Parts: sequence; structure tokens; C-alpha cells
Amino acid sequence: MIESTAQVAIIFGLLAAVVHYFSDRIREYKKYHKELLSFAAGISLTYLLLFLLPELYEGVQELQKLLFLFVLFGAVMFHIVEKYIYQHKKKKKIIEDLSAVHAVSFFTYHFVIGVVIVNLLNRDALLGALFFIPIMTYTAIGQVSLKEIHAKVTEKKLVKLFLASSTLIGIIEAVFIQIHTKVFYALLGFVAGAMLYHVMRESIPSEKEGNALFFLIGAIFYTIIILLMWSI
Repeated sequence: MIESTAQVAIIFGLLAAVVHYFSDRIREYKKYHKELLSFAAGISLTYLLLFLLPELYEGVQELQKLLFLFVLFGAVMFHIVEKYIYQHKKKKKIIEDLSAVHAVSFFTYHFVIGVVIVNLLNRDALLGALFFIPIMTYTAIGQVSLKEIHAKVTEKKLVKLFLASSTLIGIIEAVFIQIHTKVFYALLGFVAGAMLYHVMRESIPSEKEGNALFFLIGAIFYTIIILLMWSI
């Protein structure tokens, strides 16, 4: 792996760790939260439909139709975990266990994101950057953060720091341990499924919430960036 690429990946990981750790504080500034959430949703959906899914389609040559099972798994896993937690969040007997499950799923998802970032950067620096931007905007502005994980899990600073560093840990692992192309596309499919769920379920404001103009601006903004990359 080229040293400069590893350095860029680690910088991305450090930025992700900082954003994760302070994401709850970022959300305390609610004045423009709806506008920013709509903007982030526009970016995420545009990236997902115009870039990530077409990129994922190349993996069909490696995994054939099995690839889409990983996409399904990513979406289903997060739906089941979060739905079950929210349905039982008032039951004290199991809340700690459920919160631990949520913490594990949080760490796993962002660890995989770290691995994917490194492998995308290995292919092209722009691929990694295009992937990193919507991930970070969603993390900073979206509704799912470390604050959503029960206080019993994150009240210890070392545990919170460990969870916040999940992307960085995934990046460091991927820097030193290369994975097979089939494994990469399987992980990319998992991330695509989880991202699709998050964008459609949580990032896009429903009904009267959000701001359509900011959503459109985000979509147009990232469409232009992707089109510029296609022209390179």
C-alpha cells in the first residue's frame, strides 16, 4: 500500500473519530438542524444512487447475485436492531443488553466503513473522498449518534472513545491487512444496504419536517461533484 494513501486514510479516520465523539454536542445546535439534515440527506441519497450502487454493480462479476444478499443484510440488520431497541427502551430489565447490542452494531458498521475507505483509496483517492463526505455529513448531522446508545454503555469515556474510534480502527486494520476483492465487495454491499436504510428511514425528513430546498441543494451539489469526477 502506498504510504501517502495510508496517511490520507488515517487522517480520515481521525476526523471520523472526532466527529463521532462530539456528535451529540454538534446536534445541540438545533437552530439550523432541519436545514442541515435535509442538505445531508440530499448528499447521501445522491451518492448512494449515482455512485455507490453503480460502483457496487461491478462487484456482480465477483459475487454474482450473492452480492445483493449483503446489501439486504446491511439494511435488515440495522432495522431489526434499532426497531427492537426502541420498542423495548422503557423496559429496564433488557435495556442494557439491547444497548450493548446497539453498541456492537455501531462499532461493526463503522469498522467496516473504515475498511471500505482504505480499499476505495487504494483504487482512487477521489473514490475514497466521495465516500467519506456523505458518511461524515450523516454522522455529524444525522439522528443516530453515540448519544442514542444507552448511557450505561457510553458513560465511561474509554468505552465512548473506543466506539468513536471504530472507523479509525477499521482503517488501521485495512492498512496492514489486505482483503480479497470478493470480501471488499461483500463489505461494500453491507455498507450500501445499511446506508440505504439510514438514508430512507432516518436522514430524509418525513412529512412536514425538513427543508425541500436544502435537500435539493445537497442533491444538486453532490451531483455536480460526481459529474465532474466522471469527466476526469
